[in-house]
Amino acid sequence: MTQVNQGVEATLDALRQKIDESLEEMIASRIDSGEVVKLSGKVLLAGGKRLRPIMMCLSYQIAGGNDLTEIMPLAMAFEFLHTATLVHDDINDGATHRRGVPTIHETAGLSKAIIAGDWLFVQGYALGGQYNQDIVTNIANCCSSIAVSEFSQIDHIQNLKTSPEDYISIVKGKQQVLFHQDVEVQELLPKQQKRN
Repeated sequence: MTQVNQGVEATLDALRQKIDESLEEMIASRIDSGEVVKLSGKVLLAGGKRLRPIMMCLSYQIAGGNDLTEIMPLAMAFEFLHTATLVHDDINDGATHRRGVPTIHETAGLSKAIIAGDWLFVQGYALGGQYNQDIVTNIANCCSSIAVSEFSQIDHIQNLKTSPEDYISIVKGKQQVLFHQDVEVQELLPKQQKRN
C-alpha cells in the first residue's frame, strides 16, 4: 500500500509542478504590463495546493484525455479565478497575510488590491474563453455563485442568527462550486476534443 501511495504522491507532485510552471510562464509573459501583474503574480505564485487544477487534470485523464496541453489553460483559468476570490476575500475579511505573504491591500492599498483581483478574474476568463460556449457559461455560473455567496457572507458578518445551514450554503457557494465546475467541464471536453 505504501508503494501505491508513493506512486500517487509522485504523480500529484509532478502534476503540481507542471501547473506551477505553466502559471509562472504566464505571469512571466505578462510581467511587462507593470505593477498589477507583479502584485497579482506574487499572490498566485505564493504556493498553495493547486487542488482545483489538479482535479481538473485528473478528471480530464479519467475521461480519456491524454494531452495535458489541451486542458492546462482551463486548469489555470480556475486557479486564476480562485486566486482572484482570495484577493477579494482578504479585503472583505481584513486579512493581513495569505499563503505566508502579506496581502495586496496591506502592501499596496485597497484600490490596487481590488484591481489586482479583477486582473486575476480577467486572466481566468481569457483562459477559459479559449474553449466552447458551454465551458464559458459554466465559468460564468461559477463566478456568479461565488459573488452571490460573498454578498451572503457579508450580510452574515457578526449576525448571531446565522444558522449552520446559512454557513454551509455560503461555503458551498464559494468553494464547492469551483470544485464542481472543475470536474463538470470534463463532460464537455470529450465532445469537442479540441479547443475552438
